[in-house]
Amino acid sequence: MNMNLPPIDTPTARSSVRSVSDMMETKGDRLDRLFGWWYKLTMPPRPPANASIIKKEAYRRHRTISTVGILFLIMEIMDITVVIGARSMVMNVDYVLVYLFIAAMMVANRLGRPVLAGSIPVFGCEILLIFTILYMYPEMNIVSIMFYGLFVFIELLSISLLPIGFVFVFAVLDSTFIVLDYFLQPKEALLTQAIGANGFVVFGVPVALQFLVAFISALWVSTASAASKRANRAEMMAAIESAVAKDRLLADQEKRELEVSIQQLVQVYVDASHGKMVERIPYPPAKVLWPLVGVLNALWMRLRSAQLTETEFHRIKQAITAYDALLQRTAQAPNQSIPFLRTGTDIDMLNISLQAIQKSWRQPGLP
Repeated sequence: MNMNLPPIDTPTARSSVRSVSDMMETKGDRLDRLFGWWYKLTMPPRPPANASIIKKEAYRRHRTISTVGILFLIMEIMDITVVIGARSMVMNVDYVLVYLFIAAMMVANRLGRPVLAGSIPVFGCEILLIFTILYMYPEMNIVSIMFYGLFVFIELLSISLLPIGFVFVFAVLDSTFIVLDYFLQPKEALLTQAIGANGFVVFGVPVALQFLVAFISALWVSTASAASKRANRAEMMAAIESAVAKDRLLADQEKRELEVSIQQLVQVYVDASHGKMVERIPYPPAKVLWPLVGVLNALWMRLRSAQLTETEFHRIKQAITAYDALLQRTAQAPNQSIPFLRTGTDIDMLNISLQAIQKSWRQPGLP
């Protein structure tokens, strides 16, 4: 009877499977090489390679805020000569406040509050720009009108650091301020003469620019966000396929180990049925069968003990039969010594005792 069970080899088991962490590993780019030291100071720790997509998106958002912060810092350092040369108290105050905004933004970003971190520079720049227009130029002139174009920077900053809907909020707020400032703020005589009948163009063009930039930037960000979501879904599907393939590989491996283990146990039974006994049943590769093998080993030891006891009992029974016949022959010749019949059992001790008794009978003078 052939009890060998050939193991199953599947193509999935032979193929190598990339782990999820290998597929989802995030490599450092140029920004990491340039500002890695800054990111360590102003961002939460990088999530592990096998982190969820939500955590990775949150990390990218934190990195964007941190990058904007260091760009602000570089621009402020470069503008220090301009601020000193202007000799304006308003510009000095604005310059110091920008540093405070950057510090607060980085602290909030480090604490894992991206919305708060993004709101600080956006609202801060909005307030500083309005304060500069109203305080530095009590009467509207050509220079103050040029500041209207800077509100576009506020919208670009909001679309980069805050959810998409905020860009339209700032477009409405900035447009409202431009219109109210144009109609309510006093104008210089030279500006009134220069504008003439073209007053609508002075505030209409900046307002149109606000909404144009808002719609274009929102469209660009929404398109990029949709592409990012598609990439995330593709990454997730690849990760799921990798995990399923890995589980399938492990299942095939466990199946092969189980088949080999069953084959070993069956072979031990076949050997035992042919009289080939072993001390203990070896533990098979499949760990799931180890508790069963432990119980079988206990039963196996009892079986071996019972077999040894049965063999010893059979030998003793044969020795008793042989000695019974020997004693019957000896009884017919009382003077003849009982021959020693070696059986390898405890009957040999009995034979020695009988020989000693027989010798004592032949020497009556001995006590």
